Amino acid sequence: MKLNDLKNSTASELIEAFGTGTSACQNADACVALGLPSKKQEEYRYADIETILNLELAKSRQERPAEILPAVQLVITDGVVTHAPADIKLGFSQSIPCDKDHFDALYHLGHVASQGVWEIELSGEVNLHIIHRFTQPASLIPYRIAVHVTSNSQALCMSSLWMPVLLRAWYSMVMTCLSAGMLHSK
Repeated sequence: MKLNDLKNSTASELIEAFGTGTSACQNADACVALGLPSKKQEEYRYADIETILNLELAKSRQERPAEILPAVQLVITDGVVTHAPADIKLGFSQSIPCDKDHFDALYHLGHVASQGVWEIELSGEVNLHIIHRFTQPASLIPYRIAVHVTSNSQALCMSSLWMPVLLRAWYSMVMTCLSAGMLHSK
């Protein structure tokens, strides 16, 4: 699947392409209204977003694990929580409210593509390290997390990426070129 192939899709076609439910309608409508990003938008002016949108990506469906193993860090492997500290409250929701007036179509597309949201509730004094592990090369792995901090609590969240060397090299190249505005479409 190429994200660019969705450029002229209707809201219902976007929802069908990602296999998400009707909870994604509002975001699909916003994504269609905004259109996929291009260099004409200030936020993408120095990035060759067309190259990213034209990457051939396999769609990945996340299955919730039967058991989340105890660990010191929260580990999300290919969009699924596999390990979590015992002192956090963790849940999975079909959707959470989004900013319907957000300026970026990719924000809304992320909501449409995600099967749900991992919700993390932190209370007390918490230091949470979230490790995002990616093991599937050239895959679209849409997932979202929402971190909620309860009243009178203090939380420090740190997030890091882990991926195999070949995938890491590809990701580094794409991110370096994006930040430098060096990717060019053919």
